Amino acid sequence: MKTRLRLLALLTFTSTAALAQDVDLDVDPVTTEVEVPGMKVRMRVQQPMEEAPPPRQRAPKPPPVQVMGVDTFDIRFEMKPQETLRLLSPEGAHAEIWGDDGSYLGGFDLPCEVPARAGLFYRVVMTANGGLIFDRKVELRNYFATNVTMRGVTTAVVTSQPSRRGGGMVDFPALVEAVKAESFGEAKLDVVRTSEGGLTVDQVGQLVDLFSFSAEQVKVVELTHARLVDRQNAFKLYSHFAFDADKKAVKAILGK
Repeated sequence: MKTRLRLLALLTFTSTAALAQDVDLDVDPVTTEVEVPGMKVRMRVQQPMEEAPPPRQRAPKPPPVQVMGVDTFDIRFEMKPQETLRLLSPEGAHAEIWGDDGSYLGGFDLPCEVPARAGLFYRVVMTANGGLIFDRKVELRNYFATNVTMRGVTTAVVTSQPSRRGGGMVDFPALVEAVKAESFGEAKLDVVRTSEGGLTVDQVGQLVDLFSFSAEQVKVVELTHARLVDRQNAFKLYSHFAFDADKKAVKAILGK
């Protein structure tokens, strides 16, 4: 009786294995030993093949380096349990962030807060209205939030207004170099007059300081006031003029 039961068990396992071998499936065969009282039976267990992981998307390569934003942005650090990179203003601008280790954090619309690794420098490339306004490396410190803010602009202010001549920001470093390259005031004014793109109040103030005579300085404000992207800060321009008559003329221009 016992012998007959053992034969039935053996036939059952053999039949199952045979059926498994006749089925053509896209699977990986695995051999497994099963112990039956008085004997060992080898069975082929079929398992579905693991699906290949989806292909990784390549991160975009960073553009050529154009260091700018030194004169128009503030960077400060704030104690925080987790290291983050906060890009606070101008609201509506877009930023792409790359790490020195080759990582790509992604693209973000401002304001935003991005977790990142402390002790690394991150390159932030910020654009507004199609123009480049910030391209610098920013350090992240342990237990600090790194805040990047355009000077004189809060997160509640939309500063990227289109200029009358063009929709982007002016290439300010190139504009400054072009003005400095001219020897006479009228030629310098022609450079400012023919430039296109938005300007911040701080940038206009720097242009004013490149001119020697007050009449030329007032003319710079007249040529650029319609292109200001942070007009709410225009009062800062008064400090660039020494005489009351010039300040009065600038106020009249800004009041138009």
